[in-house]
Amino acid sequence: GQQHGLVAVDGDGVPVRPCKLWCDTESRAEAAELSAAYGWAMAAGFTASKALWLKRNEAHNWERTRTVLLPHNYVNLWLCGVASAEAGDASGVGVLAEVD
Repeated sequence: GQQHGLVAVDGDGVPVRPCKLWCDTESRAEAAELSAAYGWAMAAGFTASKALWLKRNEAHNWERTRTVLLPHNYVNLWLCGVASAEAGDASGVGVLAEVD
């Protein structure tokens, strides 16, 4: 599947660019930076590195982005009109942590 891909959508739920799939490793530098910042290893396949890559490399698309979804969550949005994710999927973004 496409668990860790990134679908950036605008305020109307319309994608602002084609999906960045989990196997897109263009965000290697961002993954290394986030790994250092958070203190754990993050692979370039995780969604957080792709979001940072988008902000830095496609600022015009980042500015239009209101929500970042995983691909299957985008399908749910498209089918049901609700943007949501469950905790197991959200953990695949790469930065979800428990807060007391």
